Amino acid sequence: MSTRNYNKCGPSSTEPPLNFFLVCSIFANNLCSRPVTIWSLAGHNTGTNKDSSAKIASQLFRAVATSVWEHGENAILSRHCVNDQQKKCKTNGSVWNIMVEILRLLNDSTTIDIIGNEQLNRPLTNLANEISPSLITANTEVTRTIFQIFIMCINNFSQGAAN
Repeated sequence: MSTRNYNKCGPSSTEPPLNFFLVCSIFANNLCSRPVTIWSLAGHNTGTNKDSSAKIASQLFRAVATSVWEHGENAILSRHCVNDQQKKCKTNGSVWNIMVEILRLLNDSTTIDIIGNEQLNRPLTNLANEISPSLITANTEVTRTIFQIFIMCINNFSQGAAN
């Protein structure tokens, strides 16, 4: 049976010290240390009151994901949902134009199927490409936060070992 040395400052132990669990809980409970995804960007705090085009696009992806989660292969996207998101966009901006493309796919219908819909896939892929730079920026912030938490924990461990 292998053992791990969790506490390099003290005797070797097969049980992690309490501080180990404290560090894990800091990371698990700190929303700022969680990676930002295409779905979670909608709720990511950017420090401004106005939603960016990327956040608005993420809100549409969140609606798509929710519909798929709740309805599986019968998931639909509604005209109302797309209209609501488009109203938040800068007129004639790239995200706004992609929303127009999605609305055209709806024709006179109030909903469109999500699963297996190659026509819908094209504008959603373009929308994902619009979000990508914002995801990189947001996750750079997350990386900084994780580094700061990690440094804080190392400092706390070092102070605890010295006592």
